[in-house]
Amino acid sequence: MKTNIARWQLEINPAITARCHEQATIGWNCDCVPCRNFKALDKKAFSATALDLFERLGVDYRKPVEAYHNARLENGLHNYGGWFHLVGKIESGADALKQIGDTPCQGTFELEPPW
Repeated sequence: MKTNIARWQLEINPAITARCHEQATIGWNCDCVPCRNFKALDKKAFSATALDLFERLGVDYRKPVEAYHNARLENGLHNYGGWFHLVGKIESGADALKQIGDTPCQGTFELEPPW
């Protein structure tokens, strides 16, 4: 299936992605306090837009490849980050990493705004 997400044109396979997530043992396997807090939020950790995207892509939101705690914010909320795998490829769209030096390690990210 072809789909656009932000500036990227993707060719993805939601059915195979879903089967991979069903078989995956990764996910909420860390027992540190920040991860337990994130796990306790369940779906509330994600916007409705993100949950809809996960469903369209075949991604199980309970099985992140990586989830991490960035900081507790001034308002008392916590900021988390993470990522999920899916089966497919990026067909077009600018890379999020913009090289600014002579080596691949010298760069800055041009990220999409949050949903």
